[in-house]
Amino acid sequence: MERHELLEAMDELKLHGMRASFDEITGKGLQRRDELYPLLASLLQAERNHRQARSIVYRIVSAKFPVLKDLDAFHFADTAIDEGKVREIATGAFLEGKRNAIFIGGTGAGSYCSPRYVIETE
Repeated sequence: MERHELLEAMDELKLHGMRASFDEITGKGLQRRDELYPLLASLLQAERNHRQARSIVYRIVSAKFPVLKDLDAFHFADTAIDEGKVREIATGAFLEGKRNAIFIGGTGAGSYCSPRYVIETE
């Protein structure tokens, strides 16, 4: 099967992430003289990453958030919130320790104003 036939097949099968990464992955793989399985694994991983990213975008759009926000854009200096504690909780490490995180604040504390307290419980 020729390159253009492979790309057409990927389009037909809706393997958009694999198609977008095909030239880069195969080019690097051929330079390194990779075997077939590592090349296929890299292409499949590219497709998996593409689908995960599309899924996240779809869920964000479906949630109809008025503005996309992330922790890096939050200005801790304007609040009484402990930045270190929030960043620690954002890592999700408390889940492995089977601990709870409680955020206390007024209405809308999760989106427009900041919660007044962040408590990690046992």
